[in-house]
Amino acid sequence: MARMSGRRSWGWIWGRKTAMTEPLNTPRASRLRARTWILTLSLAANVLVAGVGLGTWLRHSGPPPEPPQAERRLGFGQWAAGLEREDHRALRQAFEARGMDFRGLRQAEMADRRALLEVLQKVPFDALAFAEITDRITARAMDRMSLGNELIRDHVIAMDDARRRAFAERLEVAVKKSEAPPRPRAERQGTAQD
Repeated sequence: MARMSGRRSWGWIWGRKTAMTEPLNTPRASRLRARTWILTLSLAANVLVAGVGLGTWLRHSGPPPEPPQAERRLGFGQWAAGLEREDHRALRQAFEARGMDFRGLRQAEMADRRALLEVLQKVPFDALAFAEITDRITARAMDRMSLGNELIRDHVIAMDDARRRAFAERLEVAVKKSEAPPRPRAERQGTAQD
């Protein structure tokens, strides 16, 4: 076999006729690189879809989720854990039928929070303005809780025995969960690491 000079000495092994220091940009290598990217993206998409599917399954396969923050603010309080989605919908409609403007209520709450922050940051501190804003926040919360209590009481009274029993069972689960002693911190961290 004839001896090859310096730069091309190992080229015959790979079937290359160019120097080994030049990049490998043949059409075949480009196709392989493109195929690798396509397979990688496909795998990522499959993992994403599987994650969404698993998350959805896990979300709907356990105890009912905590009611959203907005529904807790409606005044359902401790009773919220016993309500089903249909109950929440019916009570929300009852709130609206009684003239509760949720969008206006939220806007008023946000305006009061901003005003409260301004008063707290202002020097000198205006105690009278602070008291007025906190009284307004408290009065709004009390009105909402009073109406929520009235509506949920009427809703539970209107339930048939089977629905009322199911409501009581869901409440019992929530009560037991809230009364359970908290696990020691080390145990919670050990569970999270498993």
